[in-house]
Amino acid sequence: MSGKSRRKGHNFERRIANELCAAGYDAKRNLEEVRSGNSGDIEFGDGTPLTIQCKCYEKVAPWRQALREAEEVARKRNHYAVAVTKVNNSDPVAHIPWHDLLEILGMTDVRCALQEGPKW
Repeated sequence: MSGKSRRKGHNFERRIANELCAAGYDAKRNLEEVRSGNSGDIEFGDGTPLTIQCKCYEKVAPWRQALREAEEVARKRNHYAVAVTKVNNSDPVAHIPWHDLLEILGMTDVRCALQEGPKW
């Protein structure tokens, strides 16, 4: 992988972590992943049970591969798996397994928040 591709990936991970912070989460890039192997690209200091794998590509983002990587780690940690992918000049997209989404949607706090509607 070229230095340019690595920087692009790191910048995307930073963006996702920053946006999660803006949403009120204690999120940051996982800098240990290079040394310790696949352990998710984003860490949560507040105990949020998400394993997030980020992929940023020029033409087609391999969301299946990213989600598979996130699920592999999430199972070990009892977390929910999320893949965040982005193709150049487009917005990021989050991919989550259906069974995880159903479980999250069933949580009382989530139901209450959804009844308030979108915040945009």
